[in-house]
Amino acid sequence: MWAPPDLEAQFKVLGIADGTFIDRYSSFLKRTDWVHNAFEDLISKSPALRQICRADAGIASGTVNDAEFNGHVYSFRSSQGLGYVIALPMGAMPLISSGAEMLMLLADTSLCETLGNALTKTGLGKDSEPWLLRLRRRLVRFSSRPYLAKRFSKQIGWQFGMMIHRYVHLGTADTPDVIRELGAIPLVTDVRRWGHPLEAGSNLRFFAIQFLLLHECGHVAAGDLSTTDTSHFEMEFAADGFAFRELIGSADGDDVAISGTLGAWLILLAAWIEDLSQETAPRSHPPARERLERLRAYLRSREQEQPSMTRALEVFDAMASMQKRLFEEAKSAGVLTMESPLSRFLSMCAQTGRHEMFYDQLPRWLLFGAPSRLCRELARLRVCMERRIESDQQDGRAKEQLGLINWVFDAALAAPSNFLSRKLQAFYARARAATDS
Repeated sequence: MWAPPDLEAQFKVLGIADGTFIDRYSSFLKRTDWVHNAFEDLISKSPALRQICRADAGIASGTVNDAEFNGHVYSFRSSQGLGYVIALPMGAMPLISSGAEMLMLLADTSLCETLGNALTKTGLGKDSEPWLLRLRRRLVRFSSRPYLAKRFSKQIGWQFGMMIHRYVHLGTADTPDVIRELGAIPLVTDVRRWGHPLEAGSNLRFFAIQFLLLHECGHVAAGDLSTTDTSHFEMEFAADGFAFRELIGSADGDDVAISGTLGAWLILLAAWIEDLSQETAPRSHPPARERLERLRAYLRSREQEQPSMTRALEVFDAMASMQKRLFEEAKSAGVLTMESPLSRFLSMCAQTGRHEMFYDQLPRWLLFGAPSRLCRELARLRVCMERRIESDQQDGRAKEQLGLINWVFDAALAAPSNFLSRKLQAFYARARAATDS
């Protein structure tokens, strides 16, 4: 099996040359686990943070194949004492990444420069960026920014809305076409990265990941994982406060503080999802809007001591205004009120006879942890098609759609692991019971 050219280029940068495609890709994934790499980098550059987050049995970190948005910290005990595992879900990363990239395509050049300077200092550990790289980035950005704004300004709003709509209904997010057209962004070790249209969005994602990790470190530092003296939401607010102080209050320079603010803001914009979601299950975290207001209050409280917070607040408000405008554009296009994305896609594949599209897309949606919302919708549609056929044995369209859905159920049943099959069957049983009652 051959590797796509963009992926082959990344193999080359990392020195992965020998073996089958599966072996090489496996090695690539192990070496680029974004949680483990980011956590180790964060701890190595902050002795104070390492001291605060000490654990006798150590702290492990990594991604988990889950489609949820929020991360978790798990405590364990061994012969060495207490230890922790920081686990962040793989499934949320496409949403965070694409959201950051689309927003930064519309951002002004000065904000892109701020993120670039901050990444150089925080991510690469250099006091200043090599002037040739900075010059190249500036030339590329200044020449391409008007073009990008003109080309994508009318597309980003509705595609941004479609991405959020799909995540709300199915718990998964595809890379929007507007991002896909720009190609894969090279790794940080590749000089082609500098000035790439998606570089600023990738830099914003870096600081968003730092906020996620520092939030979980806040739980470790507080030692509140096994206590019940404080309400659950208050523990989450305290972990946010810890992350604000470490990422923004202790930032090494104004650019880093502003970039840290943007990273926290991006993660706390889970309000995108909450505003559209009809979920009634108990929340694992406080409402995102309350968390955003606490971030704003923190920035205001630091203005006297940290003058860069005034600029951070301006950026905060500007990005919030941009996000609101994108939502308004998505509403105007009607993409936030459309029917279930899966129902629409299933109907289109059956109507056009292009079953291969369904066979290609469904595994992609299931790849990041078999989202519960996607499994629930598959089960609901299966029951819906069965009921249609019971009412009309000649309903060929329903039979065709049911055949596609049953392909998913049959493939899950034949898989070595029964995880997906059990999940699908559980939702199917509930859907059947709901229509029988």
